[in-house]
Amino acid sequence: MPASKKPHKKYRPKPVLVDPVGFAVESSTLIKDHGTWPTDWSLRNNLAFGELLKGRASKSDLNTLVAARNIVEALIVVLDGVDIDGTLTRSACALIEICDRANAGKGTAMKAPEMQAMRDLMSLHDELLGVVTVGQFEKALAYARKEIQAGKATKLKEPS
Repeated sequence: MPASKKPHKKYRPKPVLVDPVGFAVESSTLIKDHGTWPTDWSLRNNLAFGELLKGRASKSDLNTLVAARNIVEALIVVLDGVDIDGTLTRSACALIEICDRANAGKGTAMKAPEMQAMRDLMSLHDELLGVVTVGQFEKALAYARKEIQAGKATKLKEPS
């Protein structure tokens, strides 16, 4: 009898939680009460936004703002929320236009509608960080990673 043509798969054990009760308790706590990380994250985003308001945003500042926008979108999807006033759409358009101008060598100065869209995004971001739990934030990160790996995310042009 000939050998099977089907290759053998490598054994991968399933992950086992060391402390399931601690995991459940930690997942239900608010992210704002979970150490200094949320404060540092919010501060970094607001500093990047401040640099953008001054027209001195660097590539890392723009990347930080794109990440903040992506996490807001992921949190809204995970929380089954709706973007009523179009903040996510307006901020996406604003970031794309700002990055295009920066790539063209015209700086990162914003126009009035872009500035308002980014202000709305940052206020929504800060509000969401105040009310989500650790478990919801982890689900949002997983959703964002899945969307990026699936190629559904809009790619910004890198400076040449």
